[in-house]
Amino acid sequence: MADLDALLDLPTPATQDEQGAVRGELDHLLLPGGGELWANVMTSIQSSAVAAAAYARVRQILLSLPKPAANDEAAALHARHRWAEMRRFRGGT
Repeated sequence: MADLDALLDLPTPATQDEQGAVRGELDHLLLPGGGELWANVMTSIQSSAVAAAAYARVRQILLSLPKPAANDEAAALHARHRWAEMRRFRGGT
């Protein structure tokens, strides 16, 4: 989620690859099959209208981003690493 906030707060627009890397990472975590986090997300969505609305908003934002460019796991890992390095050099956390 911090990556999504950082992406939206950049002074200059992120590249398509950066946007896709962030979307891919968060899709992995926030969609069914995302492991333990998904179970917690689903429980929150089912028990709280506020959580359900927040989840829907995050999904809308993610769907507005380009899909990850690579289906190749190595290329996807490289894109995530490149995004993390760019955030670090831009002063992100």
